[in-house]
Amino acid sequence: MHLIFKAQSPLKDNLISILKMSFVHARNLGVFVFIYKGLLSAARLLYIALGLGVSTPPGAAARGWHALLAGWIWAIVMWIYEVEPKMLQPSLEASMRYLYTDSNSWSRKERFFPTLASAAILGSVFWMKRKSLADLWDLKKRV
Repeated sequence: MHLIFKAQSPLKDNLISILKMSFVHARNLGVFVFIYKGLLSAARLLYIALGLGVSTPPGAAARGWHALLAGWIWAIVMWIYEVEPKMLQPSLEASMRYLYTDSNSWSRKERFFPTLASAAILGSVFWMKRKSLADLWDLKKRV
């Protein structure tokens, strides 16, 4: 995504920036997971210590209202993007701008065609699956 949004920057600068952002993201994600799993384990131990037992086994199916909640949350994010986009996290705002605003018009006809990376990925999927284009675009079938 960085290469798409920062296409005007030199490739070396983009690669250095990608490596730095990947490291920071991995570190932050690791810290978050450590804290989250630690709190979750502590809460589970407390729950068991109080004699309540674990009522839902790990990996149980989500309740039906979870999809509704996720839909409402995304609707709120879309509303924030329309009303005050700078309130969103910068990379989310940039992605949404690219998808919902910049795609409304093309400055050049070349932007209509897929990038070389997109064509390579699509070509590799065709080659690996050896299926027809219609089969790959059919959302009812699993790829």
